[in-house]
Amino acid sequence: MNLASLILYGLAALFLLAAQHPFVTYKQSLRLFRRRALIVPDPSLARPSLSVCMCAYREEAVIAMRLDNLLTMTEAYGGAEVLVYVDGSDDRTAEIALSYEPRIRVVNSPVRTGKTAGMKRLVAAAKGELIACTDANVLGEPDALIKLAQHFQDPAIGCVSAKLAYVNRQTTQTANSGAIYWEVEENLKRIESETVGLIGVDGALFMIRAKAYRDTPDELIDDLYVSLSVLKQGLRVISAPDVVVTEKSAEDWREEFRRKRRISCQGMMLHLRTWSQWRTLPFAQAYGYVSHRLLKWLIPFTCSLGGLFLVLGLAVQFGFLRMVLAIAACGLALLVLALAKFRPARLLTIYLAMLAAVGTGVIEALFFKRTYQTWAPAASVRD
Repeated sequence: MNLASLILYGLAALFLLAAQHPFVTYKQSLRLFRRRALIVPDPSLARPSLSVCMCAYREEAVIAMRLDNLLTMTEAYGGAEVLVYVDGSDDRTAEIALSYEPRIRVVNSPVRTGKTAGMKRLVAAAKGELIACTDANVLGEPDALIKLAQHFQDPAIGCVSAKLAYVNRQTTQTANSGAIYWEVEENLKRIESETVGLIGVDGALFMIRAKAYRDTPDELIDDLYVSLSVLKQGLRVISAPDVVVTEKSAEDWREEFRRKRRISCQGMMLHLRTWSQWRTLPFAQAYGYVSHRLLKWLIPFTCSLGGLFLVLGLAVQFGFLRMVLAIAACGLALLVLALAKFRPARLLTIYLAMLAAVGTGVIEALFFKRTYQTWAPAASVRD
């Protein structure tokens, strides 16, 4: 082995180490941080006043079921106001939501402004000491709001996120791959919650102190911005794994590609616009942000560079022609196995497509300054 090969292998190892860090070495490194215990909630204490805020766009297929579910949850809580923002929807979403008044309050926008702008408008009108933000396509148990609110008996808690589970993993390989990824993500969040604090809540359902809520610029993703703002105030952001909400994952790989592309673009754009705020976080939270967010968005590039340097190192050591033939053979084998519906091969192709989606979104943010202030929900899971 010559010096050139060693240098190339070293570069490959460096980039591949960065690629796996958000899910492997980061998770292990969190064990070095002090675990922070939670207080045991007292169910006899009076619950704070609560406002539930939800934005909806083209949700006519699920909005009635979701509102029935929300009203069941608020009744179990002991009464809470429900505010719904309909974002210029061109279907029957507003009509169905308005039929629930006066049990809920509906803000029906004639034009599209996006979820972030809608949430800000609802929070500004909310009267509760606690604000629960939720999506229009998720379902939760009747006691979900009660369990989330109990954590706020600890004055150090500023925001609590429910756990999201996908319920349609058996429908397609795309849905299955999304469910597998999210299980890994939720496991990481559990450890993160106990140590450095949750770096980004799940928009499916989270609860925040009204006084800790900070407005997000309309073109940025509010879930991450709001939770980072809570950490910035010195309050804890935690996950409540006993509070599970469910929804369906995208079943068509093209829909999932667009979703991953949008989310990564939003995340990178948030980083570009607001990094000056988060770089002054305490070390533990700043380390979590860089590890779990920034490096995760960069995985397509660290993986690609790591693979490139590995191939170049092997080519220098064993010959370029051999490497070209080996790569072509591996690619052809993967294609044949995927077309033959061999499950591991199909999962791998889906994950490669999702990495491409994330990379595309990052490039859109870095070089084209694109924002996704508005978007349409995946049609394959709205039934």
